[in-house]
Amino acid sequence: MSVQCPLGFSIQKVRNVVNIAIVNNEVTQLREKVKTLEQEVLFFKRQQIDINQAKELYLKIFEEFPALIWRSRLDKLCDYFGTLPI
Repeated sequence: MSVQCPLGFSIQKVRNVVNIAIVNNEVTQLREKVKTLEQEVLFFKRQQIDINQAKELYLKIFEEFPALIWRSRLDKLCDYFGTLPI
């Protein structure tokens, strides 16, 4: 025997509708989270591009500088940039 709610729906049908609503809500929340993550990834990609462009600019300036420039690395070796004036 199936129990009927006052509106004429069976309890099982009501449960199914509620379950579908819960799943739809969860799917919507997951889509929003995915959208947020995609925006964060795009932001970090743009930041990385900006960092790489700045690094390339400084390296180009150092290479074209008319004096010898160096920097010490953590391994106690040096990187040299620029040209020696003759």
